[in-house]
Amino acid sequence: MLQKLQPHLQPVFTTLFNRETLFLKMDSGAEVLLMIDQGDILAHGNKLALCELELELVSGQPEELLHLAVELADNLPLLPSDISKAERGYKLFNGETEQPVKMPGVLLSKQQTPLAAFKALAFACIAQWQGNVSGAAASDDPEFVHQLRISQRRIRALLRLFKPILPQDWFVHWNKTLLTTPGFFLKYGIWM
Repeated sequence: MLQKLQPHLQPVFTTLFNRETLFLKMDSGAEVLLMIDQGDILAHGNKLALCELELELVSGQPEELLHLAVELADNLPLLPSDISKAERGYKLFNGETEQPVKMPGVLLSKQQTPLAAFKALAFACIAQWQGNVSGAAASDDPEFVHQLRISQRRIRALLRLFKPILPQDWFVHWNKTLLTTPGFFLKYGIWM
């Protein structure tokens, strides 16, 4: 059946990029692949530039990968994103433009521990932040910045609310980091 349909099949999008892969063995013994992709996503005569650094944990603890990502972001103009090349390709094909993202709904249950509830709510705040950060940097639409600010206020409020159950060192680190967040946004040309 596919052979019959082959003359009618056309690519929805194409990704053309060069990948450089580096292997990193950290002092802790963790092993990480760093993949640098540069190129373009093409669809319907439109082109979207592609420049990303992907980190893959080969061995070690996930926290070590997070610490590496934070260290890299402290020294390089990196923004986190979980949007795949395929998702960007389909959006380009469909002519979809980036839209401000509100916080996704979070379903909590009585059976959840307070820590599990905190994690669910915090991840929703992070999803809202990630969904708006590139639009805030590249768009004139003030709603991206507005949604960024909302995500930051929510995560700071969550920290205060759940402080009694959070590890003290962790709380102090992230509370301080989030209080200095405006400097992060200024670093990327976003006025808050």
